[in-house]
Amino acid sequence: KFQLTHHTRYRRRINTSQPIRTADMEIAQKDTCKYLGIIMDKELNWKQHVQEIKTRATKATGALASLAGSTWG
Repeated sequence: KFQLTHHTRYRRRINTSQPIRTADMEIAQKDTCKYLGIIMDKELNWKQHVQEIKTRATKATGALASLAGSTWG
């Protein structure tokens, strides 16, 4: 399983749209990649990673709220 994401300051000098070709397959560039549970984008600004963590936390909070029920006592 391969993912290609370019992390560079010099986008004008380097052609980052070219895929990597091997004998068996072609690896196209992606805007994000996941490595050890962290989502990294090509600009390394972590916005998508934070958004995914917020989504997971919202789902977990909703699940816990439904388990708690609406009545007390």
